[in-house]
Amino acid sequence: MIHSEETHCPYCNSNNLQKNGKSCTGEQRWRCMACKKYFHRSYRYNARKQGIKDKIIEMTLNSSGLRDIGRVLKISKDTVVALLKKTLHINPYFITKQEQQMFDYLDVEIVFSGEMDEFWSFVGNKGNQRWTWYAIERKSGCILAWHNGKRTDKDFLILWNSLKLFGW
Repeated sequence: MIHSEETHCPYCNSNNLQKNGKSCTGEQRWRCMACKKYFHRSYRYNARKQGIKDKIIEMTLNSSGLRDIGRVLKISKDTVVALLKKTLHINPYFITKQEQQMFDYLDVEIVFSGEMDEFWSFVGNKGNQRWTWYAIERKSGCILAWHNGKRTDKDFLILWNSLKLFGW
C-alpha cells in the first residue's frame, strides 16, 4: 500500500514546492516556488504557527493579560512579551489589517473632545498650596497635558497654551 500526501503552501495554496533542507529538530523545510516563502508542514512550537502573531495582538487589544494570552495560545509569556515589543517598535498604534484597509479609502479627521480640571495638595503646610491642572481626552481618558503651579490665571494659561498642539 502506497501512501502519499500532497503538500500545499499555507500562504498562497500553491503545490509548486521544493524541499529546502531540515530544521535543527529534523523537520523537513519547504520552499514555495510561487510566493518564495519558507515553511514547515507542522511546527513543534505553537508560537511559530501561522496566525499566532495576529491573535496575540488581537487579544492584547481586547485587554487580555500576558499570562492569559500565553495560557490560551499555549506559548510562553516571554514569547508574548518579545512579540509585543517587536510589534510596538514597528507599529506603535497597533493598526489591524481590517483597520488598514478602511484607512486606505477614508479621509480621517481627528477630533479631540476633552475636559480640564484641577486638584490641589500642599507642601509642608496647608498655606503652601500646589495645584495640578490637567486636560484629558474624554473618550479614551488619555492625559493630553498637565501643569503644576498655583491657582492663578497665569498657570491656567500655561496649560491652555500647551493644548494648542491638539488644535484647542
